[in-house]
Amino acid sequence: MPRVEQHAPVGGPAILHGASDDAVAELRAAIATGQLVLYYQPKIDLTTGSCTGAEALVRWRHPERGLVFPDEFIPLAEKSGLIAELTTWVAEEAIRQCRAWQAGGLYITVAVNISAESLRDHTLFETFRAALDEHAVSPFSLEIEVTETGVMDDPAAALALLERFNDVGIHTAVDDFGTGFSSLLYLRDLPVHTLKIDKSFVMSITSNDRNEAIVASTVALGHALGLRVVAEGVEDAASAATLQELGCDVGQGYFWSRPLPPDALVEWLARSHGTPPRAGGWRAPQRRKVELALEATRRLFTCTTRAALTQELVAAVVSIGGTIVSADEDHDGHALQLDLSLGQPQALLASAAPGSLARQHLDEFLPLLVTAAQLVAANGAH
Repeated sequence: MPRVEQHAPVGGPAILHGASDDAVAELRAAIATGQLVLYYQPKIDLTTGSCTGAEALVRWRHPERGLVFPDEFIPLAEKSGLIAELTTWVAEEAIRQCRAWQAGGLYITVAVNISAESLRDHTLFETFRAALDEHAVSPFSLEIEVTETGVMDDPAAALALLERFNDVGIHTAVDDFGTGFSSLLYLRDLPVHTLKIDKSFVMSITSNDRNEAIVASTVALGHALGLRVVAEGVEDAASAATLQELGCDVGQGYFWSRPLPPDALVEWLARSHGTPPRAGGWRAPQRRKVELALEATRRLFTCTTRAALTQELVAAVVSIGGTIVSADEDHDGHALQLDLSLGQPQALLASAAPGSLARQHLDEFLPLLVTAAQLVAANGAH
């Protein structure tokens, strides 16, 4: 479920904070009749300037009030029990859009927000998995975002759910980090991969020394834990430059783009990233395809905590002459690295016994790896 963004009411008074029968009926009808839409806000690599993904944000095209932002109806969904239906719709639509983009040559990771209530939904994982299967989208193309406070509401339930996502290669980001007073023990133990620094610290980073210090320490903490760090709420060039100097990995905010409808995001990417290939290079969508596949390679060997799978993968890599650069065992398993030569992806698949855990994992991962190997060979990427 996308985040509860804070906006002034659009098209009239805030309608949906009260859980009246009429308001609930309106929202239920909106979910069922196609009144909801997703907008996407790009995430930008602060080192390369490339778009690494987009966050899905829900809107309600209300027939009388116009475009309604989520802070006006998400609380109602949570109070009325409609949050499961809303989350299912968002997951299916975001994954469907991801597939449509990939069919057109656009490969970006799509992030979907999960509410505190949804973290306790035992059917949520199957909802996402069914949508991925229906649209033939790799789990590596999806990210989920959970708030710090949402995790702390029920840490045990959150851990159980996030481990299931992690086991199939879906990464998790902790959203609004710095606002929830969470225990660092949970940050250490949860299978998360990204910290998103709350915009309240980022928006005044160039004018408030304390906020700059908080951001700098969060970046250092995230990197010390092996996490990627994203700053949201970036609104000007000076803030982006400061974040880059502090070593932050990714930025998100109005400085680059507001949330956009799917077609408008594609147009924005074409204007911002669609430059003709230079010598030894390629167009941004191809470059992102390589980056995504290389990221999938890393995830393959670090996303599982199942010892049997780890052992099978180690054996498979060794059997084809792959180099194990490191085999440090931590809460994510063994960190392994495989050379991306053209022959190795198929050889790796052939080395895994049919029906084994490794073979099941590789079947999901192989298409991206093959694409990466081909593009790397064609474009001289390293």
